[in-house]
Amino acid sequence: MIDADGLWHLIHSPSLIRGYSKAVLTPNAMEFCRLGQTVLKRPDMKPDNDPNPELVNEVARALGGVTIVHKGSTDVISNGRHVEKCLDEGSPRRYVSGSFVIRTAYRPTITHSSAGHFSSFCTYVSAAI
Repeated sequence: MIDADGLWHLIHSPSLIRGYSKAVLTPNAMEFCRLGQTVLKRPDMKPDNDPNPELVNEVARALGGVTIVHKGSTDVISNGRHVEKCLDEGSPRRYVSGSFVIRTAYRPTITHSSAGHFSSFCTYVSAAI
């Protein structure tokens, strides 16, 4: 699980995790923007608090199947094959870090790598925040 400062390092060296399917990145809008600018070579990308599921999927795919949980007004999860927009209502404010949420919900859901498990993951994430 990589959040905050870890994402900052990956923006400069994405090859560190490329192809490592057990990696989970939890970027906010600005972190995702910087990651997308680097990985997709799109310097004109702008931060968006309403994540575009297709773009999250494209970045996850470009990174070789890592899982990305783009935190925003609605969370978007993708591993480059499956993408899920989390529409379950959660807290209006985030009280816990992305890493904590992932640790509590990741293993029982995403490790099976199917679209249905991503939906379950959304439910767990919304309940945790």
